[in-house]
Amino acid sequence: MREPDFFFFRGCSPVLELWLPLSLDEQSVLCATFSQGGQIMLECVQNVQSHSRSEIAPEVDGRMVRLALTEQETMDFLPGDCELQLRVRTEAGSDTFFPLCGAVGQARKEGVL
Repeated sequence: MREPDFFFFRGCSPVLELWLPLSLDEQSVLCATFSQGGQIMLECVQNVQSHSRSEIAPEVDGRMVRLALTEQETMDFLPGDCELQLRVRTEAGSDTFFPLCGAVGQARKEGVL
């Protein structure tokens, strides 16, 4: 695997900020999928204007997307390599972005604080 684009520890509450090569409009739909070893670990599909919390809470500001994970959600990951792929649907059509490579670290003392 190449150098990680992001990193978080199990049991933390990271916020990942991602810059998109396009702007999202009010009707856009965002899908963020985290996987490990080819298995989906966490996924969120959400309308950009929706403020409801699903598994992860995307927050969109023009071209930047913030993905906030909870402590409990990060505990579901195994230490090691991780991938994040974004897909979007806009008025112009749909797009799938190249996956980002990440890493999940083992905490010395695990669990939710």
